Amino acid sequence: MKNKIFYEIALALALASLWLVVSERIDNTSDGKSVDNKQLSKLTIGNKTILVAVAKTEATRAHGLSGKQNLPENSGMLFVFDQPDFYYFWMKEMNFPLDIIWLDKNKNIVDITANLATSTYPNTVTSRLPAQYILELNAGWAEQNQLKIGDKASF
Repeated sequence: MKNKIFYEIALALALASLWLVVSERIDNTSDGKSVDNKQLSKLTIGNKTILVAVAKTEATRAHGLSGKQNLPENSGMLFVFDQPDFYYFWMKEMNFPLDIIWLDKNKNIVDITANLATSTYPNTVTSRLPAQYILELNAGWAEQNQLKIGDKASF
């Protein structure tokens, strides 16, 4: 009897783990490349194409880039929300500064938060206008690539 219960619990845990892995892959459109086991997608902004990890679940958005030691050149994280709004971001457990690019529902830049320092935590930042997509990049990337409000992204 005890063995049967043990095997049923083990089977339930295995199925739950499998479901989590499969659902994460289904949720993530990707070009098939990965870094740190995260699927990456291509995003073009300005005249540059970068690889982004896509955060579109509540769990992946909450974790973001926290704890990561660095961000490879020409890569970032794209936060995807269901609708435009004023979303608040902070630098909790961040180890490097960021540029945050705020995009509206049409994927146009509506705001840029440049060179956001890790020391700003626990303060939050948000965009001047509602945004639906938020792109985090290495600090200085927006200026180096001459991004400006009104530029369009495609992904």
